[in-house]
Amino acid sequence: MEQAGWIAPNIAYVRFNAFAGGDEARHVARFLDAHQEAKALIIDGRTHHGGGLEEMNEIFSRIFSKPGTLMVMETRAGVGRR
Repeated sequence: MEQAGWIAPNIAYVRFNAFAGGDEARHVARFLDAHQEAKALIIDGRTHHGGGLEEMNEIFSRIFSKPGTLMVMETRAGVGRR
């Protein structure tokens, strides 16, 4: 997370540059827990360069009330062998 916090009463803001997983995903979870009373959450992804799924799992599990398919990811087998 590049920048995160309250930007106005009841409005939380977070800007991501990448999803690195591990400690970063735990940091996202702590941010979301600390701002769970927000009426609005602005997620700024303008500078986001990609990454893993851990942060998305933290975010989506908190902002959607029921499990559902939000995306389908497909990769070519050859990409990982380079």
